[in-house]
Amino acid sequence: MLSEHPATPDRDGNPVGLDRGLEFEALGCFDQVHVLVPDERVEATWEPPPSPMLARHFPLRRIVPGSIILEAFAQLGSLLLEAGAGFARKALPAWIERARFRQPVEGSRLVWYRVQRLQGDAAGAVLEAEARQAEEVRVTARIGFVLAPMSQFFGQEHLLEYRRWIDARLTWAARAQMQADPARSPR
Repeated sequence: MLSEHPATPDRDGNPVGLDRGLEFEALGCFDQVHVLVPDERVEATWEPPPSPMLARHFPLRRIVPGSIILEAFAQLGSLLLEAGAGFARKALPAWIERARFRQPVEGSRLVWYRVQRLQGDAAGAVLEAEARQAEEVRVTARIGFVLAPMSQFFGQEHLLEYRRWIDARLTWAARAQMQADPARSPR
């Protein structure tokens, strides 16, 4: 869904954010969140789309680019930490280490993600992530995040759209886990 609001300028007067026509849908690297235990772990799936980008990477064997898998880890890690902060703080990837591409991630098969918190505090956290297909670990990484006030990144109307985007991807079980602590619910 494209925003109908006029572009919001940044500090230098340049239009930014969702108003530029960027859609959360186009940025999402996961389809459904099956488990979301705030500040502990998140598990999600993604069905790679039959996109021209994947068809060219590679024509005889569709392989998901590693950068997309790492982006999914970042998105899910952000969701995990933001849910833990009641969506009052934005989680930003600060570094990545130990990224291992053990096997190609096939572009024609469902991808299962798991991201879990290893350590952290109110300022940031270290998470461990993995992508699986057919019960085989394909990609692993460790990602560090910093946390900052959500209001520095989203206006109120954008935050509501972001929360709706998240809520649409939560399974019943994940939604129940979020609602176990009403302060963390994405509604």
